Amino acid sequence: MIRVLLVDDSPTALHYLVHLINSDPDMRVAAAIGDGSGALAAVLSHQPDVVVMDVHMPRVDGVVATREIMESAPTPVVIMSGSSRTNDTVLAARAIDVGAVAVVRKPVGPELPEHVATTAAFLACIRSMAEVRVVRRWAAASRHCAPTVGIEPPVQLRLVAIGASTGGPVVLQTIFSQLPGDFRIPIVAVQHMARGFVEGFVQWLRDQVRRPISVAVHGQALEPGCLYVAPDGGHMEFDSAGTIVIRKDGSDHGHIPSVSRMFHSAASVFGPAAVGVLLTGMGSDGADGLRAMREAGALTIAQDRETAVVYGMPAEAAQLNAAQLYLSPAQIVGTLAHLHDLALEEARRSMPPGEARG
Repeated sequence: MIRVLLVDDSPTALHYLVHLINSDPDMRVAAAIGDGSGALAAVLSHQPDVVVMDVHMPRVDGVVATREIMESAPTPVVIMSGSSRTNDTVLAARAIDVGAVAVVRKPVGPELPEHVATTAAFLACIRSMAEVRVVRRWAAASRHCAPTVGIEPPVQLRLVAIGASTGGPVVLQTIFSQLPGDFRIPIVAVQHMARGFVEGFVQWLRDQVRRPISVAVHGQALEPGCLYVAPDGGHMEFDSAGTIVIRKDGSDHGHIPSVSRMFHSAASVFGPAAVGVLLTGMGSDGADGLRAMREAGALTIAQDRETAVVYGMPAEAAQLNAAQLYLSPAQIVGTLAHLHDLALEEARRSMPPGEARG
């Protein structure tokens, strides 16, 4: 039985959510409180398996309450939001930054057509996140974090493709913020998250990372040193010229966007001139695509078991022998920086002597 602590300042919403959760035979509301200021005390008192908390509360919001819980009584926290406005989704992303494991749309009432879908997604998220170990933090990366195993640098490094799910936002922020300032390879990313939250996630990343970041747009050219995050409701692929293609033709591995779809396209278009990175997350999305990248000659990396919040997607990659390296976030940063340096050095060596000096 999954024991849930509910935190929401709206008595009406709290009553409705208690009903929904208690209607599931696998769950029970251990406590329901109306203020984030009491969340930590309730966690200590009731020891729930998961905390489900509104992001907007007047006295202590979901970000502050999550930080207090993760500092004193680490417990999986699911953040709810009833709005997809950018300010609200940025606030939800900040809750992820301080330790929340997921963001979910607050289920709508039975009078609305989205009731069944939002309720099913809400309960499925709680069920999954109750099994997640709390978010870990990693030491800052340096140029010396590259693995000691030999790595053959790509002749021409043109793309880094990254896929992530549960626990991924913090790892992506770690990687993006710690890459060296002269890193000039375009990076594309698929991050599974509730529909409507990508724009806020990207805005939060912009606040954290001194690098151009945008939601990917159909027909967009990949620019050096820029980051592109797949949009809601569309798969990110690439045409023969390396331009971004957004396709809206159904789910793949149960996801839109799909990590595997992006990886398969990167394998086909960029071949050995790409690096594929599969991070923490539930399920199997990305594993077969990472294997396709490896078979096309790309370097393939998966996050290691020790640092992954959920070792589902990397474990699936291991089953398929898709990854050549299993690394921590700091080691991933060091490896990418190392490859970038090797590629630059190779490019300088291949220049005519006069150009190399200039």
